[in-house]
Amino acid sequence: MARLYSQLLSVDGVAKTHQQLRCCVCLAASTYVNTPHCSTIARLAAGAFCLANTLDAFCESIFCSAGRGVFFMQYETRARSIFKALSWRTWATITTAVIVFAFTGRFALALTVGALEVVAKMALYFFHERLWQKIRWGKKEVPAFVLWFTGLPASGKKAVADRVYQLLKDRGLKVERLDSRDVRPLFPETGFSPPEVNRHVKRSGHLCAMLEKNGVSVVASFVSPYRESREFARRMAATFVEVHMRSTPEACMKRDSKGHYARAQRGEFKYFPGVDVAYEQPRQPEIVIDVEQTPAERAAEQVLDYLKKHVLVEGRRVKKAPAAAEVSFDES
Repeated sequence: MARLYSQLLSVDGVAKTHQQLRCCVCLAASTYVNTPHCSTIARLAAGAFCLANTLDAFCESIFCSAGRGVFFMQYETRARSIFKALSWRTWATITTAVIVFAFTGRFALALTVGALEVVAKMALYFFHERLWQKIRWGKKEVPAFVLWFTGLPASGKKAVADRVYQLLKDRGLKVERLDSRDVRPLFPETGFSPPEVNRHVKRSGHLCAMLEKNGVSVVASFVSPYRESREFARRMAATFVEVHMRSTPEACMKRDSKGHYARAQRGEFKYFPGVDVAYEQPRQPEIVIDVEQTPAERAAEQVLDYLKKHVLVEGRRVKKAPAAAEVSFDES
């Protein structure tokens, strides 16, 4: 019983306890119409408050247990919400009728009060919920973060990043998806020489940091072959999670459906990572995905597991991101 009542100490519990107080007032008022005895009304209200809160905690514990072990940022389907609402209204109405019958012994009165309670609560619930929507106390958002996928061309960065982005978005997280193909049109003059690629990645890192600063998480995927620009992006962000899609150039060539590696080997592309320029592997990435051994679906699960344990947690400390003036890059 103590464990059940401990649920009432949460923010939702406070809101629902307030709801039960409101319901008891409604019950007392409807009972007074038929039985104007203060002592009976007081006993009914007290009994309803205690029993309703116990049943509420018990009902919530059942639904919490049903979702145990699932990624905690999951969203609730409409069917589940409707079923919970119907189950709770059934609990509440039966409870009210039973309490009235137990104290008065009048079956007709119990049915009358139960019916009045249903009608009154439908109207009062709307105003109750509107009020709690305006109260900011107890609402906590998970701080934004930058999830940065890096690896050789055709290492599967985009497929895994797209999957992770969709899963986070489906669970209600404010998140944006950035890929090199999305950012390059913003800077059409940018080439592919090492200095130009470094500047391009630094610009992208700065863009990610600005989104993060405004409460939007970012799932980014860039080849970003040079440590210098990746470390710049890390310094700019308050929370930076680097995902290295580890693979050999030979394995990436086999995955390359567009034939970019073959064209680079023929000299049609210059500065192609894995062919004529080296890809500088991350020294200490937060997550390493072995591309040759891990399917995209499983890789996305590994990333989500890490986020769940280390990033999407209440009370996570966030370092202060540097101002733009503190971390600069050469635009020349």
